[in-house]
Amino acid sequence: MPNNIMMADVNFPDLSGKSQKEQISTITNYLFMLLEQLRYVLNNLGISNFNESELDGMQKQFTGPIQIQVTDMKGNISMLYQDVGEIVNQVEDVEGNYSSLKIQVSGISSTVSNLNGQFSQVKQDVDGLQVYTQGGVTYISGSHVKSGTIEGSVLKCSLNSSQGASDGEVRFYYNNRMVGRIQMDTYGNSDGSGDEGRYRVFFEAMGNFVLKLLSQSNLSVNSDNGSVYIGAGNRVEISGTNATRIRSPNKLAYEFRDDGIYYNNTKIVSN
Repeated sequence: MPNNIMMADVNFPDLSGKSQKEQISTITNYLFMLLEQLRYVLNNLGISNFNESELDGMQKQFTGPIQIQVTDMKGNISMLYQDVGEIVNQVEDVEGNYSSLKIQVSGISSTVSNLNGQFSQVKQDVDGLQVYTQGGVTYISGSHVKSGTIEGSVLKCSLNSSQGASDGEVRFYYNNRMVGRIQMDTYGNSDGSGDEGRYRVFFEAMGNFVLKLLSQSNLSVNSDNGSVYIGAGNRVEISGTNATRIRSPNKLAYEFRDDGIYYNNTKIVSN
């Protein structure tokens, strides 16, 4: 087999002096020879088969953008567009619903939309992720998440002993100033002695914000294996619609009524 198409004998065979059967056989053999030569050329086609000026011309033909579009009889469309700045892939149906993916050096974005104008979009760049929906925007960057409402069955704040003295918080801000928090820490008392333990979970209000615990039904404060401490920088008030009652471990009750103090319903102090 010749290693160059120019060296192949492709001249039409001489059929003079041959019978019709011989002519058909000669032409058939000639076609088979051309087919074999074509297969050889296509299987061995490469850069070495072109001169430099031809290669330069072929490269120039592909320097512009490329767009491929596929449609069907119903009007559904898929499109692929590419240039040196971006790649866009989009699919759209006849009703106007579509999804698209755009890839650029600065980032990647994907969009899904319907004919009612509802949409969701995810953008990714070196700073993180931005998720856009009808309800608002969520930003995810490193260990930081910023959004409107975060909903779930569990919001977990996790620490472990290998971290040493540490804390975890849910913080509340007003005008960029922290005014409250729910905190867990491991450094209440370094030795765990005294009235306050080393490991704590507490609610805290700061500045002009007050801390209130509200309940439309009963409210209880219990310590199963410890004590309950109530302290204040000013005074402690306990009041209710009915008389305030303090019970001993044996259920003996002191009641503070308007006319005095009662012990097991017997007045012991008068106003």
